Amino acid sequence: MDLIAAIKQGDELSFEQAYISCRGKVYGYFLKKTKSEEEAKDLLQTTFLKLWQYRHSLSEHYSLDQHLFNIARTVFIDAIRKQSRSFRATAVSDDTSQVEDPAGDNADERDINRRLHKLLEKMPAVQKKAFVLNRLQGYSYKEIATHLSISVKAVDNHIAKAVRQLKKYLHLIILLLCSHFFK
Repeated sequence: MDLIAAIKQGDELSFEQAYISCRGKVYGYFLKKTKSEEEAKDLLQTTFLKLWQYRHSLSEHYSLDQHLFNIARTVFIDAIRKQSRSFRATAVSDDTSQVEDPAGDNADERDINRRLHKLLEKMPAVQKKAFVLNRLQGYSYKEIATHLSISVKAVDNHIAKAVRQLKKYLHLIILLLCSHFFK
């Protein structure tokens, strides 16, 4: 019986065989992406957990490697989004009424945050909220639409307007993002 078909039917020995034969490649993929052994191990476990959890949806038209790396890519993207949300949430509060300085006493970063806060305060409330949720906290348009009880198209319009307003201050946004991602 094909390994994919066996896993699909819930054969635990086939799943174990898949884990043993593919864990090195998947671990290597995550280690290269994260540069962290612990994080790579966690993501490896999550990948195989999802392979087992969603085994019924596996297609026998794809190889085990194809399935695993599709899952691994999704797991990695989810991990980045989760890290981005938690990091951004510490940088800018939900309503932007209080801008925090996660670096402590970094005067340049405080100045950038203060300027961004001033620019955001000039925006209409819904536009500001949509922009903050998407660009600073990493929420999807659909999540924002649900949160704000507006359509996805309205979210798109609000964010586009906010970006146009901020475009003349692009250097500020670049400095803000660089200061967070290149520390």
